[in-house]
Amino acid sequence: MNPFENVKKVLGEELFLKIQLTKIIVVGAGGIGCELVKDLILCGFCNITIIDMDGIDISNLNRQFFFRRKHVGMYKSTVVASEAKKLFDKCHSNNRPKSNIIGIVGNIMDFGTEFFSQFDIVLNALDNISARSYVNKVCLASNIELIDSGSAGYNGQVHPIIPRISRCYECYPPPTQKSFPVCTIRSVPDKPQHTIAWSKYLFEIIFGVRHDEKEDSDNILSDISKKVQIDLEHLKKLEKNEADKFIENYIVNMFDFLFYSEITSLANNKEIYINSNKKIPVPITWNNIQIKNYKDQELTSEDSENSEQKVLSVKESSELFFNSVYKIIKNRMNEIGKSSLCFDKDDKDVMDFISAASNLRSYNFHIPLQSRWACQSIAGSIIPAVASTNAIVSGTQVVQLLLMLKSKLSSLANSTVENADDLSCSNSLSVNKFVWIRSVPMGRFMICPENLEKCNPKCLICSQVLIKIKIGSFDKWNLMEFVKGIICQHLKLSEPSIELNGKCIWDPDLLQEDHFLNISSQKSLSYWKFTDGCIISITDFSCVKFQCDAVISLCNQNILESEKNSQTYEKNKESFIITIESAKVSSFECSNDNKEPESSDDEILSELQEDTIYSSLLKRGNPNINESELISSKRRK
Repeated sequence: MNPFENVKKVLGEELFLKIQLTKIIVVGAGGIGCELVKDLILCGFCNITIIDMDGIDISNLNRQFFFRRKHVGMYKSTVVASEAKKLFDKCHSNNRPKSNIIGIVGNIMDFGTEFFSQFDIVLNALDNISARSYVNKVCLASNIELIDSGSAGYNGQVHPIIPRISRCYECYPPPTQKSFPVCTIRSVPDKPQHTIAWSKYLFEIIFGVRHDEKEDSDNILSDISKKVQIDLEHLKKLEKNEADKFIENYIVNMFDFLFYSEITSLANNKEIYINSNKKIPVPITWNNIQIKNYKDQELTSEDSENSEQKVLSVKESSELFFNSVYKIIKNRMNEIGKSSLCFDKDDKDVMDFISAASNLRSYNFHIPLQSRWACQSIAGSIIPAVASTNAIVSGTQVVQLLLMLKSKLSSLANSTVENADDLSCSNSLSVNKFVWIRSVPMGRFMICPENLEKCNPKCLICSQVLIKIKIGSFDKWNLMEFVKGIICQHLKLSEPSIELNGKCIWDPDLLQEDHFLNISSQKSLSYWKFTDGCIISITDFSCVKFQCDAVISLCNQNILESEKNSQTYEKNKESFIITIESAKVSSFECSNDNKEPESSDDEILSELQEDTIYSSLLKRGNPNINESELISSKRRK
């Protein structure tokens, strides 16, 4: 029997055919991503692209089932794609359709609208807020549906986003993060939260309940337990002086293993850090720190109060690390290996160890060091990843995907070509739901759907004007010409600020003061890392508040000139096209009744007719374009 017969019976032949033709991209190949790809394969999807920049760490094996020990050190996306193909072939043993499952290694924030435009629907499986925000922005610019998801402990959510119709990821920004997902903390930490989470796991391995080698452990550092655990049986047999010497040697050896040997091993895999634009970690050894009289130093009460807020140096953190381990072994030996000695943010000995270990590892990875007070605050709010939550979230995400595809089919069957897209959006709004996965039931339910809300009219991402600019080459335009000749001239802006990839590349105030920036503005757009389909954010507060996104894409020169009614131009002139798209919130019925306020953007863009293509020429080296050179032609509705 064909394994998909039951799927066809439930979904219907038409929807199943739509599934096989739909091109999906899964962003993130971690906990949710693995579950998501598996669910897609089992539903019959065969055109799947997976993108992730992270490598596989041994800590991933307990909840990311596509990975085995042999995969440690390899890239997640390529391994998931390879294993997914095997699962696909197994499911389609008879009448096997052609699969197109691809793994891409890369940072999703390096890919623009041109890349995303090749897919029908985007599925987010990220735990990084900035990356999720970027994908949201690109999908809006590309007019592609996005189904976002996330999990934290036993809680999760699935959020379908219909471009400029339903609320987007930025409409109601998430509250300041009080809990932190534990992700890739062993190989590429980049936040204090990651190193503090690592130090909590380390404390559990050293002092907590000890497991047999054959016994499964949820601790992500279980593989190094034999390297960092002290031999209590041997220690108890030693005389006092010998015991003290044994403890001292143990701490020094553990220190060098954790902060030198392990770090050196990671640093040797330079490709991971180069691909993620991160600095290669720096190892440190005990002898290099040159600590004296570490064992006998005690803080006074006054020093103790100040030390809560003080950010310790690497040397001071090393002293604190040594003292905390020494003190726990000497004073609480009977608790080691038992459940009574566990993490407690109010336990001074425990927090001394956590803050010292995390700061030493932060130094390894070029992360800002934290005070003991900050470490205590963060350590008390870290939430571990839960495999069952990821499975529920991914399953819910696929259900929303199927509902979205079904609504598209319904709209095609009940509409004309002209209004198919609008009807599809209307159907999706009524069918798709924002779904919460709760650790505590709401009423009788732990999976709680809500109607999709329409765009927040005050959202700076989905309720603003979208501008599309097409140019022939990034090498033939410099930044000054681009800003003065296109942004200022044709958007009627006087002092725009421009951001690309989260970095300000044009600021009128800095331009007047910074000689280096003034020179750099004469360099090409390629120098500034403009890529096909990249998105820039434009703001101008000189007159009234104005903010919009602009998609910058490359276009063949012949196409550019064909848009200009086949007029011919000299070779030393460059063409461009500007398209202004309305950002008004749709009138489709939604769950909330917010009214759209008047936008100050419209005041600045009042001279630019909606849905009109603006074309112009730029003489090389002269950003001052005559108005007579501006040609506009009304686009057919």
